[in-house]
Amino acid sequence: MPTTAPPRSGSTLLPLVVDVALPLAATVVVSHLGGGTVAALTAGAVIPVVRTVGSLLGGHRLNRLAALMLATAVVGILAGLVVGDPRLIVAKDALVSATIAVAMLLSCRTGTPIMSAGLIPFVTRGDATKVAAWHRLAAGSAPFRRLERRYTAVWGAVLGLDCVGRAVGAYVVPESWLPWLGGVVTVAAIVVAAVVSGAVSVEGLTALVEKEIAS
Repeated sequence: MPTTAPPRSGSTLLPLVVDVALPLAATVVVSHLGGGTVAALTAGAVIPVVRTVGSLLGGHRLNRLAALMLATAVVGILAGLVVGDPRLIVAKDALVSATIAVAMLLSCRTGTPIMSAGLIPFVTRGDATKVAAWHRLAAGSAPFRRLERRYTAVWGAVLGLDCVGRAVGAYVVPESWLPWLGGVVTVAAIVVAAVVSGAVSVEGLTALVEKEIAS
């Protein structure tokens, strides 16, 4: 049976590199060049905005979460430039995390979990047989749907902690640490969410998909 090609690891990691690594690098470089904390944080915030706009110009659709993140990033950049408060720039990211966390948790109760769209290619590796098995299970298996919801719930809970970390850190850590704070919190959140969700959900989902194919 023909299958589609699995996603390349490079294409999977590229958005993470652009949205996390490059903004962190930009803030550090500008800070070391003497641009000031506001300029450093603004430089880092601009990169995800440019990527999102470039994606739109390339014909990609903008979902609700991406639109929210884009709008908040633009507001944060303008606020930082107008008010000149580096702590406000960092604190506004807590609003992004909180909003996405609430949306994720609500999606677990009201419909298809938000994170499922990204989870399907990860579990199925682009295999058409596995994709079909996934959709069959999502339509008719209560244990499968429970694990599917659990995956998004874990990410939502971790983003809730991410929100707290950003909000508190923005007004607690020394100003010289602010260019590092966002990147450190983001990486920590991603690692924790990936490890926990993998253990409590992904392994079970993968096993159910394999069992469905074999049956």
